[in-house]
Amino acid sequence: MSEFDDDVAEEESESMSEEEFANIVKNMFDEFYECDYNFPELENNRARTFDDVGMLTYNKGVVVDLFHGSQFQLTIVRSR
Repeated sequence: MSEFDDDVAEEESESMSEEEFANIVKNMFDEFYECDYNFPELENNRARTFDDVGMLTYNKGVVVDLFHGSQFQLTIVRSR
């Protein structure tokens, strides 16, 4: 194995899964909502992982429900 191959193998062992990253994104949204910036658009929003909502997919991601009724789905795809 070359030095490059060793570096790649080390990076892969330290990398996170799509599920772990989806949880980080969810937690970021949770932190935004807990901040008091006097922005009503940050109040009463909710973020949950695909697993939390029971989404029937093999993908990992986050569902974001906004205060005014809009819902967004963020799919996490690991590219490296």
